[in-house]
Amino acid sequence: GGKVKKAVVSSPPSDSKKVKESLVEWKLECILSAGYAIHPRLTDKSVKVRTAAISAASCMFAPTRCEHYNASEDFVELTNTMASTVLWLLSNDSSASNRALAASGCAVTADSIPYIIQQIRDQDVKVREAALDALREKSNVESLTEDQKVEILKSGLTKRCPSTHAKTVELLCCSWMKHSKFDPISFLRTLNPVLNESVAESAARVIINVASTLDCESSCDMGVELVRKQFGAPEIRSFQECVLKKMTIVPEVEEDRKAEAGDEDEDLLDGGEKIGSVDPVKALFLRVKCALATESTTMSSVVKADTISDIISDIPTLCNLLNKHLDKLIEFNNGSTDNDDLDDDEAGAFEDDQNFICLQLIHMAESSELEEGSRRHFISIMRSMLSRLATPDDLVETCVKAMAAAHDTEAQFLQTISEILVDVEDDETFNHSSNNGLLIVRQMRAISILSIVLENISGHMMTNPILEGFRRHLEPAITSKNPIVRQHGVGCWSKFALLCDQDTVLERDMPLLLQIASQEEEIVDVRAQAALALCDLVLIHDKIHASDDDSATSHFDSFKK
Repeated sequence: GGKVKKAVVSSPPSDSKKVKESLVEWKLECILSAGYAIHPRLTDKSVKVRTAAISAASCMFAPTRCEHYNASEDFVELTNTMASTVLWLLSNDSSASNRALAASGCAVTADSIPYIIQQIRDQDVKVREAALDALREKSNVESLTEDQKVEILKSGLTKRCPSTHAKTVELLCCSWMKHSKFDPISFLRTLNPVLNESVAESAARVIINVASTLDCESSCDMGVELVRKQFGAPEIRSFQECVLKKMTIVPEVEEDRKAEAGDEDEDLLDGGEKIGSVDPVKALFLRVKCALATESTTMSSVVKADTISDIISDIPTLCNLLNKHLDKLIEFNNGSTDNDDLDDDEAGAFEDDQNFICLQLIHMAESSELEEGSRRHFISIMRSMLSRLATPDDLVETCVKAMAAAHDTEAQFLQTISEILVDVEDDETFNHSSNNGLLIVRQMRAISILSIVLENISGHMMTNPILEGFRRHLEPAITSKNPIVRQHGVGCWSKFALLCDQDTVLERDMPLLLQIASQEEEIVDVRAQAALALCDLVLIHDKIHASDDDSATSHFDSFKK
């Protein structure tokens, strides 16, 4: 009456393995057959056939589906051939929908990424969006080179197409920033802002704007809406906390660090407090943050002031920091510091970093809505920098423009420039091997300052006697024995002439420029500079060529010969 148990007979392990191998071989054979059939259809004359073939071919590139077949040489050869054809279609298919489909379906690899990036500039918006979506979904920031990231942002963050801009914002915030744990400084560092300032600034503006509006119920910015759809509440909080947290431009030094042996890279402020060096990337980010606060039309004046004060504690501290980095740069250029352990690339990078930091600090002070006391202090610092011959030429233009913005009137600005030019002639701190070399440096600095002033001054200021007195600083440059000084001197003189009335040009400027342009013994570069100035004057004053001035006519005839 007992129950009889049935014996369970299992197949040998070797038989099961053979069955699996046979199944894999059969699947591979089917996939190869399908691939061989699909491949010629990718270049079919019919748009609809190519559409179906591209969709089918995208399945061949899915790594999770085909990872078991990569050992097959036939499969690898087939997929490589199909991938090349799809990339060709990505750029050359006459159908925009097919190009978009190719961007979505192609494998994102080191070889295909340049082709996908190229399509961000496609004439059709759907193709551009598909290319950006492919980069966001199938790649991360580590798979892209610095140049590729810069090219993506430069092409994608365009005002001409709001949808392309929005997709680029989504890629930037939901993929690249997420990979950097929402740390803006860490991400911006991958763009190398010192060499790619404009692109890094655009990215920083996008990041700060998204963080500022991400928790709003609605936004007119399509990019913010796309980011909001991708992020959950925890990610939104984390993004905002990392981007909008309080940061100051003045590096803080912990008390325990002060108590240690000391850091050679720390200097004393006026109050005796130590500060460290500024990071170039942080300087850019905080400068952009300060500028956005100043430009904002939604912030109240109190919120603006608080935001800027969080970044810049006070202008004297910021100026002390600027002076510190300027001194480091000058010491480096003079060889006063021990840089023997740096190779050429490292030395160049150090110089670029210090230049970049100085520029960011100047721009930051300029956009901080200077009060009367801070404004006077800032103007004195700019004057000191311009009067100092050792100040690098790369900083001159920014200093002049910042000083112009800090003055209440153009007349006051011209008075300060006049005083700076006198200081330049009296500066004895610049070390040079010869007096003639020192004279050339002084002349070039005066020409550089005056050229920037003349490019930005209003035409009605030509009646100001101070501006007219600037010509005496150019007369020695035009007659200098150094051809480079003469060339730049003639160029600066022509900027004076462009602001003058026709009678003054005919009486003084035309004869001088014609004489220089017609001198056969003069070098070609100087004569060409004078000829360019003459062309500009003729375009502005249409009656000059009909002038009866005998001296000008004789010089003009000589110039034609």
